[in-house]
Amino acid sequence: MTKSTATTHPVRAPKLNWIASPHTARHQKELAVKWTSDVTLGDWIVENTSGELGAGVPDLVPTVFPRYARVFHPMQTSNPSDPDEPVTEARWSETAAACGTTMTALTQSATVRGLEPAWSQQDALGTDGRIYSDPEDGTLTQLAPLVRLLAQHTSTPQSAVAGIWNGWGGLTASEGQVWMRLESGHGPTAKLRNAIFTFRAELASRRKPGPGVLPVVVAQGPTLHLPGRDYFLARLSLDELMHDDWRDTVAWAGAGFTPGPALLWPDDQAWALATEIDLDSTIVGGSGELIEALVASEDIEALEIPADADLRW
Repeated sequence: MTKSTATTHPVRAPKLNWIASPHTARHQKELAVKWTSDVTLGDWIVENTSGELGAGVPDLVPTVFPRYARVFHPMQTSNPSDPDEPVTEARWSETAAACGTTMTALTQSATVRGLEPAWSQQDALGTDGRIYSDPEDGTLTQLAPLVRLLAQHTSTPQSAVAGIWNGWGGLTASEGQVWMRLESGHGPTAKLRNAIFTFRAELASRRKPGPGVLPVVVAQGPTLHLPGRDYFLARLSLDELMHDDWRDTVAWAGAGFTPGPALLWPDDQAWALATEIDLDSTIVGGSGELIEALVASEDIEALEIPADADLRW
C-alpha cells in the first residue's frame, strides 16, 4: 500500500454564534392558543381516505369531492455560465419545453427533465443552456397565491384547520432547539465536518437551550394520525397564509425553515389540500368551479387529475 504524501494544513474551526430563540415564553403562550388538541376535527379526513400510506389521490385527500387537481411545485433553474445569477423557479411546462419532453397531468418531475429512471434526482441541461433541478418535496413555495384562490371557494375563509407534519426538524426536541449561525474562519465553508464536531462539543457543554418551536403543551399533546404520518393541528384564518411572508408569522414559524401545512381545509369542508412530505406536488379536491379556477390560474401551475390518480413512480 502506498502511503499518501499529501500535505495537510491546519484549519481554524468555523465560529459558532448562538442565537436566542425568537419564541419567548410570552410569545409561546400566545402561539399556544392557535393550536388545538381536538384532533377529531380531522376525523372526516381519516374516514374518507384509503387508510393506506401512498401517493394516490384516495390516500391523501377525502374522496368526497367531484373533482381534483394536481398543483405542481416549481422546478429550480440556474444559469451555469453565470454562478452569480440567483436560482429561480420554473414551471414544469417551461422545463418540458427546454428539455424537449412532454408534460401531462401525471408526469414525474424527472421525466419532464428527460431523465430516467422516473425517480432520478439529477439535474438536466436544457436546450436554452440552463440547468433544471428537482422541485421541493413536501412544501409548496407558492402557497400564498394558492390559498388566495382557495379562500374564494369557501363560506368560512376566517376559520380553517392546518395540519403540520410532526417530523419536521425543530418543531419538537427532547433537548430543546438551538439556533446558530455558522461563520467560517480561514478556509472555505466546506470545512463542515470541523464545524459539526465543534457544534457537538459546544452543545454537550451547555445547558438545555429550551423547547422547540412548539410550546410544550402542544408538543406533548395529541396528534391527528394517518397511516405513517402524524400531524399537529392548528386553527387559523386563511388570511394568515395569503401573504408572501406567511413563513414569518404562522404559529409554527421558527428561526430557520418554516414548512407549509401538509393538510389544510376550511370549516365548511368545501375543499381539502394535501401536500405529502415525499411528493413534489400538492393535491386539491373541491368543486368543479374551484378546479377550473386552479387550472386557469396564472399564479400557480395546476392540472386536473382523476379521482383515482396515483403519483407514485
